[in-house]
Amino acid sequence: MTAESSGAEPRRAPLHPRLRAVIDELGPDRWAAFVLDAEFRLAWVSDELKAFLHQPDDATLRVGEHILTAWLDPVWVDALTPESGALLFETILRQLRWHGIPEETLHQLAAGTAPLITAVTTGPPPPLWTAAVDFVEQPGLPPYRVEFVTVVLREEDGTLIGGVVLTNIGVRPTLLARLGRGDESMYARMARVAEPARHATAILFADLEASAQLSRMLPTAAYFQLIRELTAGFDDVVASSGGIVGKHAGDGWTAFFLADDAGGPSGAVAGAIRTARAVQQQAAALRLPEALAARVNVGVHWGPGVYLGQVVPGGRLDVTALGDEVNECARVAECARGGAVLVSKEAVELLDHAALQDLRIDAQRLLYTPLTSMPAAGEKTRRDAATLAVVSLD
Repeated sequence: MTAESSGAEPRRAPLHPRLRAVIDELGPDRWAAFVLDAEFRLAWVSDELKAFLHQPDDATLRVGEHILTAWLDPVWVDALTPESGALLFETILRQLRWHGIPEETLHQLAAGTAPLITAVTTGPPPPLWTAAVDFVEQPGLPPYRVEFVTVVLREEDGTLIGGVVLTNIGVRPTLLARLGRGDESMYARMARVAEPARHATAILFADLEASAQLSRMLPTAAYFQLIRELTAGFDDVVASSGGIVGKHAGDGWTAFFLADDAGGPSGAVAGAIRTARAVQQQAAALRLPEALAARVNVGVHWGPGVYLGQVVPGGRLDVTALGDEVNECARVAECARGGAVLVSKEAVELLDHAALQDLRIDAQRLLYTPLTSMPAAGEKTRRDAATLAVVSLD
């Protein structure tokens, strides 16, 4: 077995067929993993792990170099807390010693770390090479736990082939099961806009009409179930329509449909209108006492430059939007009554011919109403949305 010094040019020897088979198997399944060859070179880093590290380039990740040299590079070191970096260095060093790498070679590979190498004691290997480290995704954010396990591959005669290192977020399976029930594609859309920036987006506000009266008339448990069903239904429809769920406030819901996700402004507005209609149908289908009805009022508006992002970075995956158009959309929803879908003129006129046909809207026959002239318009409406005109698209 040979090893390369830190100053040597990385050699890309042909991979063992079994290592290539492992890579082919792991790649499509989005594992956060990497593969080592028989000489402990970093042979492959999965796309998922590259995205995890925000480093898509093999050369930057030191692919092709010895694992000990690669792990001492800032691109890997800075991804861990100092304590976790020291633990991982010790784990790697113990593995290399166990596999017979000479001390002289270790010092060459990890030049400048002689005290660290000397401090690591050699002992029998554990039943399974595994460890847990604290990963730092972005400076200033709290780290989170990542676990990994190393699977050693050998020929039938015991000859070393290489190793596979699989990582896993350190969250209990019972919690992951709950997180995993969410819509993955919507989570991906939310993650793309976590960093605050301006986006062209259709905005949707929905609100349960007469919610205070319903909460008084229904048993508390029944009212809770009503809100639960409406909220779950809302989230499902937004996800299937290509949108992003915003903040929920009791009996009110918000959503955003980005032009970038929908292929343009027309697709974004169409997604919002489809969602509004579906939410109303869900509300109408709820089983309530005969004298009661669940009516959801919806407002849809367009924002060419809504400031969208994650207000509280870290442990919560949620998105908030700020801007004049967001306030205007809230006033549109407040003016809707009787389970109406009010859509601003700005939003409707972005719909192309195909979207109008799909939504069964005859744009030439629509009549718009100034929002401030509607019976429910109040002082906030006159203040925030004095110039808006809307149309009901129930």
